[in-house]
Amino acid sequence: MNAGSSLEGGCRLVRSRRKTLALHIGRDGVPEIRAPLRLGLPVIEAFWQQHRQWAWEKQQQAAALREERRRFRLEDGQRLVYLGGQVTVAAAPDGKARLQPQKELFLLPQGDFLLRRAAALEEYRRAAREILPERVAYWRERMGVTAGRVSIRAARTRWGSCSGAGNLSFSLYLMMADPEAVDYVVIHELAHRRQMNHSPAFWAVVEEYCPHWRACRERLRALARQLERQNWWEEPPSRQP
Repeated sequence: MNAGSSLEGGCRLVRSRRKTLALHIGRDGVPEIRAPLRLGLPVIEAFWQQHRQWAWEKQQQAAALREERRRFRLEDGQRLVYLGGQVTVAAAPDGKARLQPQKELFLLPQGDFLLRRAAALEEYRRAAREILPERVAYWRERMGVTAGRVSIRAARTRWGSCSGAGNLSFSLYLMMADPEAVDYVVIHELAHRRQMNHSPAFWAVVEEYCPHWRACRERLRALARQLERQNWWEEPPSRQP
């Protein structure tokens, strides 16, 4: 691979044994065109001018994301979400994290962002272990299906999953969603006990028990984007139910 030169406007040119042109935004925020070794510079420059506006917009989005992550430090007084409601971060007197939704408080130990994030996630995990098996039991009876064990993970790519054996897995991040959206995910996974696919028959089951599933799914997608912006996970989610 040949790093080559830069184009007008600070676009980096990288040549390699590829066959097509492609434009990316590098990890350093610099736009980068990847081009075939022998492709003429006028063709590459025309491609850059055609897509320059797109690159500028992506750079602005990346800058806004970096700024939001910089501001979100889990400091005392910041507001977090728990089951759709708001709780305020405060220092835990004894250094132990505690989620107190009745008092609208989320007590966290003193420390840097990573330490506080880890403590908060463990509290969300504890809450998920209490709440989600109860929701599974409720909807399992309503839907007339069976299910196996329920596990809670820090999944970034799925809100929930159902194995062929009927074991269910849910993301602890669901504790930041509203109760209707949480139930949608539970219903979604239990619907797989009737239809182990995403066929029209499957979605008919989901709609029977969660008529507003489309709105729930959109709120979950918005929550996933918020979690990424606030740096709750290192990699953005790629797929949601």
